[in-house]
Amino acid sequence: MFETLESIPWDQLRQAPGDAHQVPEALRGLMSKSMDTCNASYWKLDNHVVVQSDLYESAFYVVPFLLEILNSPECLRRDLVYNLLYEIGNGYAPITILCQDDTGSVLPLQQACRERIAGGIETYLKEVEEPNSKVRTNALELLASLKEYGKTFLPRLELLWLREVDNQFKQELKEIIRLVRESE
Repeated sequence: MFETLESIPWDQLRQAPGDAHQVPEALRGLMSKSMDTCNASYWKLDNHVVVQSDLYESAFYVVPFLLEILNSPECLRRDLVYNLLYEIGNGYAPITILCQDDTGSVLPLQQACRERIAGGIETYLKEVEEPNSKVRTNALELLASLKEYGKTFLPRLELLWLREVDNQFKQELKEIIRLVRESE
């Protein structure tokens, strides 16, 4: 896990305030067995890579590691990771703040972050489809915020709605399906 974490020049990336040199430690902390460490790590990211919906360039580089954490069965605070992904995916950055994606394309930071987060749609869908998941609502909310990708996940949500036995979650699914359909 985190094989490429140290290859990113964190000390050259902006965050609030200053550079992002502490990001690797905070990402590792999200995998801690200590709830206190997980919480402290969350706030080191939440108040730095995204602050009150404002995105900083380090947010783009954090996303793949958050997805890696979500795919790890050892993550105790998946809710915190979903919260970070939601905040980054729905954050704002001026169109003049650019970053280079994995293909070499230069994109506005906000768009690049959303595209990276959309790369985890399969992970979010698996979470939503898992009836014993304590964070399936978090995953569903994240999917709902990615409406422009609805065609890739709406059919699976509709199938899940047909077989869902939890009435409260079934209502949440119904509402999200409606919202995504309306945005098409």
